[in-house]
Amino acid sequence: MTDALDALEPSGSSIKYRGEVLAIRPLTVGQLPRLVRTARPAINAVLALQDLPDDPAVDGFVDLLVNLVADHGESVYQAVAICIDKPVEWVAGGELDEFAALAKTLVEVNRDFFVQRLGPLLGRRADTSTTGGGPTPPSS
Repeated sequence: MTDALDALEPSGSSIKYRGEVLAIRPLTVGQLPRLVRTARPAINAVLALQDLPDDPAVDGFVDLLVNLVADHGESVYQAVAICIDKPVEWVAGGELDEFAALAKTLVEVNRDFFVQRLGPLLGRRADTSTTGGGPTPPSS
């Protein structure tokens, strides 16, 4: 019975960021268009990785986050701002360790969406490599 209730009301989490306790809830349908448009370069970079950490608690997640911020900083901050309904400037003003914990919590709460739904929506294939794999066009 608990599983049925979880399906109706997805679980969330909370985390302290910049002195404020934030309720982290699963993404809503209304957040998706803006989130995907804003964060598409960062999302594509994550989806292209072959060695995504299965667990956001592992060290590889911090390395991934640092690389995303280095390559796509503004879009990463904007994506997080969309997810928590806060101004981008407020998100960008946090400490690095706080930001890593916030991003990790967002991924944990929305993991099923990111991996099972968003990946296929954006065209990720399990057999696609980061070196340009994908379907081979038919020859004639």
